[in-house]
Order: sequence, then structure tokens, then C-alpha cells
Amino acid sequence: MFIPVSQDEEFIQMMTDIEVSNDDRIKKLISAYWKLPDEKKAVIWELIDSLK
Repeated sequence: MFIPVSQDEEFIQMMTDIEVSNDDRIKKLISAYWKLPDEKKAVIWELIDSLK
């Protein structure tokens, strides 16, 4: 039977999967995003929202 997980639990599992993966591109992407100042993160979110 499927047990629902919280959004936080799902995120933690996803980050764990990324951590143990060999996908260096996604690791670099997440790291680069996290290091951006909030103003530049906002610009990225505006771009993503415009693509929806």
C-alpha cells in the first residue's frame, strides 16, 4: 500500500538521490543557484514562471 509522504520528506529523498548520483550537471546547477543572491534567484523564478 502507498504511504503518502510530506513535501519535505519527498525533497529530502530527492536531494539524497541527487547526492549519490553521478549527475554532476545537476549538482553544479543546484550549487550555483544556491550561491546566487536573492535578487538573481528572483530573476530565475520570473523566467521559470513565464515558461509555464
